[in-house]
Amino acid sequence: MPKKVRGRFVYDNLVIRSLGDNYPEIGEQLSPHFSEFGYVRHRLEIEYWWLYFLIVKGIARLPEDYIKTHGETSQDKFLDQIYDFNDADLSRINELENQVTESKAYELFMAEKLKKQGMEALVKFVHLGCSDAEMDMCAHASIFNDSKEILIEAVRELNEQIAAKADEFKDVQYREFYAFEPYVTTIGKELMGWEDRLADAFEFLEGIDIALEFSGAAKNYTTFEMIRKDAEGREIIVDWKELCKEFIEGKLGYTFISTSDKKFNNDSAYQIFNAIIELNRNLESLYKWLGKNNTTLYVLRDDVSFHHDHVLYSIKLSNAILTKAITSLNERSFKLNSFAFGNIGLAIGYSMKAIKQLAEFISKIHIDYESIKIDASASWASLVHNIRVVLKLNDLTEEEEKLSRLEIEGKTSKQELHEFVRSLDISHEDKQMLLALTPMSYANEASSW
Repeated sequence: MPKKVRGRFVYDNLVIRSLGDNYPEIGEQLSPHFSEFGYVRHRLEIEYWWLYFLIVKGIARLPEDYIKTHGETSQDKFLDQIYDFNDADLSRINELENQVTESKAYELFMAEKLKKQGMEALVKFVHLGCSDAEMDMCAHASIFNDSKEILIEAVRELNEQIAAKADEFKDVQYREFYAFEPYVTTIGKELMGWEDRLADAFEFLEGIDIALEFSGAAKNYTTFEMIRKDAEGREIIVDWKELCKEFIEGKLGYTFISTSDKKFNNDSAYQIFNAIIELNRNLESLYKWLGKNNTTLYVLRDDVSFHHDHVLYSIKLSNAILTKAITSLNERSFKLNSFAFGNIGLAIGYSMKAIKQLAEFISKIHIDYESIKIDASASWASLVHNIRVVLKLNDLTEEEEKLSRLEIEGKTSKQELHEFVRSLDISHEDKQMLLALTPMSYANEASSW
């Protein structure tokens, strides 16, 4: 369960790190985002970016002494402090939150920093015209965007492993079943199929457009056009709505939505959660495919962790958290939404754990060439479709029915099929072509499909 820290639900650093007992990189990658430290850092970054944006647009101005000291790099120099957040800063914000509200604590903290740097004139522009809820949503969007990229990169690495194995076993034929019917294919071809499915899943996740509402504290774009003077003393009129749109789309890189549209926490988050669930479904299917073909992929036979379904356990936990998060979003409750956002780190962590486990299993795949050759060679039933095509082309309806009965009765051995073919009233060429077919020769082109 997430802990409640002064009104916000966040996962403790140790909870996220515990996911990676065997995979410490998971905790190392996610804890900077899904922790109290991570949330506060992201929230403070948004506040700094807004102040920086007001400086760039000429609404707020850096002190003349600061500009003289740093020259053309003065704005970029100001940005340096955005990325200088540390444990001492978090402790100071916690102290301030014990005295004032959460949002006011950020303002006071930034005011202290600005005064120490001789930029007291900027203090009045901190959090100017902003809504606490929208700043919170911007911070969550930043966390989701960063963590989404971490998850996508993990899937890419898994796909690279699958692609390498697909190339290694591109000519290895074996018997597979589709709708209970056998056919001969190649290990390489089947692995390429999984590579494509996972690529589609992470490309869909990558393509989700994060949309944010940003309309000011009163949700009316402050109800006025702000008149300011530029550096040369000329009056400039600031269109607040356009300013907000430019900040969201130009500075943060998200999609701006107006107050009449739905908010980020009820749209973009919903899409992200469902996309991760779909990714999990593909990971589960890949795991089950590996288990189904355990007689072929013989290194997995004695792998205790594989047979204990650790992958399925991780996937089910991830999906359970995501499903609960989607339910809470549908409730449209800010408290529940905060709970959902606090949990998403754990869901992503379990998905990443499943990916790491699958990557280990994929790396162990080796082929039992002797048994696979015997298995594929014995799959004469896979030739029934070829025979049926020839029968259709020759309008042999009764013979088609006979072939179907043979298939239902399981009379599809080499001898039984050859006897059936020899009895057909078809051309000598067609007959010889069918008699020459074997399960292995039938799949010769499979690796190039």
